Amino acid sequence: AMATYQRALQLVELFTSPTRAAGGELRHLKRIVQPLVDAALGGEASPGFAPGAAGRPTAGEHALQVAMAAIQVGAKLGLDRRTLAELGAGALLHDTGKAGLAAELREPPAEWTPAQHEIARRHPLEGLKQIARGSSLNESSMSAMRIALEHHTFGPQPYPSLPANHTRSPLSEIVAIADAWVTLASGDRSPHEALGAVLGPLGAGFDPAVRAALVRALGLYPPGQRVELDDGSLASVIHACATDPARPGIEWLTGPARQPLAAETSGSAGPLPPERHIVRALPRAEWPAPAQDAA
Repeated sequence: AMATYQRALQLVELFTSPTRAAGGELRHLKRIVQPLVDAALGGEASPGFAPGAAGRPTAGEHALQVAMAAIQVGAKLGLDRRTLAELGAGALLHDTGKAGLAAELREPPAEWTPAQHEIARRHPLEGLKQIARGSSLNESSMSAMRIALEHHTFGPQPYPSLPANHTRSPLSEIVAIADAWVTLASGDRSPHEALGAVLGPLGAGFDPAVRAALVRALGLYPPGQRVELDDGSLASVIHACATDPARPGIEWLTGPARQPLAAETSGSAGPLPPERHIVRALPRAEWPAPAQDAA
């Protein structure tokens, strides 16, 4: 699974770079996401589904994480294989406009000036232009252009301004909610806190069915979240459970009462045991140090 993820990431970095070859990239991007589509339709967890635990992700890592989350949400909404491939390819290109603005946005977003924030708000239009210039005009490229243009038009501060009679694509909304969660979970919030923010302060901007599908895809404790169990042990969430969002698949980080794991059980993973339950999701400040964290 990790080899699949790393190979997909290499291809994403290539096809989302400013120097990618014109024409045909959407076809190749659909091939990249096909294993992710198959996993989602088969009820399996996507490899590398959780946002990174620390550090600012690369553009390719962010694009792939958003695509994986969007495909999982789309599968929960009942989209077919072809539409999920369109969704995944469009999600990989949703931020492609940022590449053309990179020279003006070298600093991390937290350090941007007001002028740089205004520059960043141009990236949906820049993305639409780049996809149009580098792709043959067809149904797939039109879908990707709409996603690039519309993925920030949901939520409390939408941009860019669209005509009053403009109807946004449902695929854009799926990418938008996936993008919101991945972005927040890749910052200083835990995946659980990020989910709460998307459902709470940002939730009014999304259709209730899309919000519900996000919870079904991620579970109550999203992948990458560190949790404390009732016996005092710590674990890392690997994937959501299809039948019970409160009982995810986990990887053990410590034994009971936070005692070190025995050598033979180090890194062991599987379903949450029936006799155990999660008592709380740990905020990032309480996550185990990297040396303790097998995830």
